[in-house]
Amino acid sequence: MSRNACNRIIRYLVELLRRKETRWELPAMAFLVELVACPGIKGDRTLQLILRYLQSQRNAVPAAKAHSATAGCHHGEVVGMTLSVLSKVVQNVDVPIASPIALQLAEALRPLFDKESSYVQLLSIHFFRDVMGFVAEAGKKPLEPHVQQSLFPLLYHLHDENQRVAEASRETLLQATTFLKMRKLAWLLKRQQTWEVGECLLTEPSSRADEYLLQSLL
Repeated sequence: MSRNACNRIIRYLVELLRRKETRWELPAMAFLVELVACPGIKGDRTLQLILRYLQSQRNAVPAAKAHSATAGCHHGEVVGMTLSVLSKVVQNVDVPIASPIALQLAEALRPLFDKESSYVQLLSIHFFRDVMGFVAEAGKKPLEPHVQQSLFPLLYHLHDENQRVAEASRETLLQATTFLKMRKLAWLLKRQQTWEVGECLLTEPSSRADEYLLQSLL
């Protein structure tokens, strides 16, 4: 399939998702998962289109839960597939993520760390790590506050009962501490001294520790 054809179909599928017709959400996402592997897709444009859909879904969670358990489950599947699509786009594009997109992704991903679905938790935590790794050089400084906001949520999930979520949290927290040049914390994580990580983070200069905790609650 040609590059132009892939891009046209992707635009059509995202437009289909925007109509919020439940019966089309999972099929459209399934097609997107396959299409983002097309060579030469317009990465930034595709990311923006799908990111808008993910952001719109954040507001749909309470409504889905109120509607029924089945609707909530369906919503979790759609969000999970959206994350899968976004992650594939980032990994298949050979250029760094532009700063505005990286900031939007980080803002959308962090609340998903605490969703009821361990599948969504796992994908969002892994993808947050990808965002840190693929952001353009000019976007690293603006991204720092979002990475700081992730420290305490990731620390909490180090002890998650789901082992895969716990391991993903450790890997992403290691990436975050490296990103923020927090060398002692990174060293402790590499040695898997998870309890000491929390103590070390809390014994940061009080103003900085308070700032990290406050940001994690935003």
